[in-house]
Amino acid sequence: MLSSPHCVAVELGEKACPMERGRVSVIIPTYNRAAMTVEAVESALAQSYPNVEVLVVDDGSVDDTEARLQKYGNRIVYQKQKNQGVAAARNTGIRAATGEFVAFLDSDDMWHPRKLEVQMEYMHRHPDVGIVSCQVHSVAPSVGDLDAPLPEIDNIEDRDVPFSSMVLSGSVATSGALLRKACLEKVGLFDPDLTVAEDRHLFIRIGAYFHVRVLDAGLAFNRSAPHDHLNDDPHVGHRYTRAMLDKVFQELPRLQNQPLLKRKALSITEYERAIMETHYRRHFSALCWMARSFWMWPLGINVRMASRWKAAIVMTLRLLRLRRS
Repeated sequence: MLSSPHCVAVELGEKACPMERGRVSVIIPTYNRAAMTVEAVESALAQSYPNVEVLVVDDGSVDDTEARLQKYGNRIVYQKQKNQGVAAARNTGIRAATGEFVAFLDSDDMWHPRKLEVQMEYMHRHPDVGIVSCQVHSVAPSVGDLDAPLPEIDNIEDRDVPFSSMVLSGSVATSGALLRKACLEKVGLFDPDLTVAEDRHLFIRIGAYFHVRVLDAGLAFNRSAPHDHLNDDPHVGHRYTRAMLDKVFQELPRLQNQPLLKRKALSITEYERAIMETHYRRHFSALCWMARSFWMWPLGINVRMASRWKAAIVMTLRLLRLRRS
C-alpha cells in the first residue's frame, strides 16, 4: 500500500505543492539509436499524465535520428550536440527543462502509458520524497502492447530506499526515476567525467539529502541494445564505479568517516567484477576478483545479491573443470 510519509521533509519546503499538477520534463539522451529513439519518444508522448514536455538530446549521432524525429515537430524539443557522453547529454536536457519534475528515459527503454500518472500521484501525496522510482522489466527487442493492466494506485506497494543501500548498490533505475528539480538545484547535475556509474553517482548525492522510494510496479521496460554499453566491459565498468565511490566518499559530509561502509561498497564492486569476468569465461580472473571481494569485507552484506560463498564455489569448480579438460 502507498504508505504515509514516515520521515521529516528535507529541504523541499514550499517547492513541493501537492495540490498542483506540476510539469514533468522527460529527458531522452540518444546516440545512433534512431529506431529505438522513435519508440522511446512514442512511449513518452503516450503518457496519460497531461503536463509533459519531451526533450531529446542527440549526442552526436551519425545515423538518421534527426530525420526520423522531424515528424514530431513542436511536440518534442530536439537538441543536437557534439558527442560528449550520456552524462553531458542529460545535463543539456536538464538545463533546457522547464518542468518542476524531471524524468529520465534512456533511448533503448520505454514506459508504461501510466508511469508518470502513477508517480506524480505519489509525489503529490508524499511531498517529503525527492525521488520515486519503479520496477524496470526486461523485454524482447520487439515490444507489442505496453499498456498492461495496473493495480489501483492505492494498492501499489512502496518501499523506502535507505541511504546506505544506495551507496552499496544501484538501488534506483535511471529510466524508472522521477525526481523533483529541487533535488538537482541542491546537489548539481551529472558528472560528465564519469562514463559509467554517472547515474548512481547522482542518485547517491540526492539520497544524502532527500528521501527516495521505489514503487512495486513494472512501469518501465529495458531493451538494452547489444554491445553498445561501455559498462559491458568489466574493466571500464569496474574502474568508473570505483572512481564514483571515491568521489562520493570524498564529497559528501554524510559519508566522511565511514570507512566500513566504503569497504562494503568496494567489496560489492569487486564481486560484480568477478561476476562479469565469468560472463567472458575468464574463470581464474573471476576467482581472483572474488577473493578481493572477501578481502575487502569478509562478512555478510545486507543488500540484494546472490551468496558470495556459493558464487565462489561455482567459480572454483569451473576453473578446476577447465584445467582438467
